Amino acid sequence: MSDVRKRKRESHKNTDMVSDKKLKAEAKTVVDMNVKPNNSPTKSRIMLEDHSVSYAPPFEAQDEWKNPLDLSDYNALADIPNFRDLLNTAHGSTVTIPFLGLRFHTVDHIMNYLKYYRKHRGFAYLFSLDSASDLCFNSQLANAACSPTGTVKLGKNVIFQRNLHHEVHPDYFRFLSQSRQRAYLAKYLADENARAALLATNNALLMRTNTESLQVELRDLMLVRDQLRHLSNKK
Repeated sequence: MSDVRKRKRESHKNTDMVSDKKLKAEAKTVVDMNVKPNNSPTKSRIMLEDHSVSYAPPFEAQDEWKNPLDLSDYNALADIPNFRDLLNTAHGSTVTIPFLGLRFHTVDHIMNYLKYYRKHRGFAYLFSLDSASDLCFNSQLANAACSPTGTVKLGKNVIFQRNLHHEVHPDYFRFLSQSRQRAYLAKYLADENARAALLATNNALLMRTNTESLQVELRDLMLVRDQLRHLSNKK
């Protein structure tokens, strides 16, 4: 083999190694720019995904606030006592959620499916209602299957163990925001009650507290709210 061909082959090899390392680094250090710290302190805010305040009226849960200058009508939201559950990604819809030709119980299940379906379609299928698996109805069990250990327990009994070679595909992180919006849109188009609750939040910031105890805006959910409002106004 000529020296020129050797150098070209080594160059391609090194480029592939760098690209692979960069891809893995992106997957590990991904920053979702659509879930960001609260940068709008003057806007009314509603906290979601906190089961301890599931039935608190709007703006009466901890860390919630209604700006006195906010003239939006929140009476419809006040008439939905479980609106926080309806807007929770782990809360099961009263209807099945169609997505990519399958049926799902929650947004969490859809997101877990999207983590693996590109390379481990058989495992990903377990998150769909079509599989009738132990994972497809319960978000806690589904999320446990996606944890670092992949161990799912009921009490002390292990009911499922993920093959640890089944890893999240890097593209999941690259397109996380778009995927989340698609999952949200699928849920709120299918579930009339959840859609009514989301639209009733008007223009309030929708927020949650993340694992690092920071309050973050749910920008993807608010973008879907805008899309649904636009569709509603066109009717």
